[in-house]
Amino acid sequence: MHPGLVAASPSGRGMVVDAFTHFAKDTQALTAAMTLYLQKTEADFLKGGFLSVNWDVEEMEAHREEILEGKLLKLGFIGGKLGPEGHPWVQ
Repeated sequence: MHPGLVAASPSGRGMVVDAFTHFAKDTQALTAAMTLYLQKTEADFLKGGFLSVNWDVEEMEAHREEILEGKLLKLGFIGGKLGPEGHPWVQ
């Protein structure tokens, strides 16, 4: 789960990167809410995939079958042959 680009907390805790501050629109509450949502059985179809806290949960639920069938949230190493010895490099 990508926690979003979270603005600094009122207490001043957390890392602040000045170049990104203008874009930090997500909140700590949004990250917490997504974490709680993922505990529900309704969210089982999202588990094991990549998602961002600022994606619309109701929209994802409406497209559950498309997400599952297309494996739309799965990340992979395209062309990577990862095994016990790692990738067999050519050079």
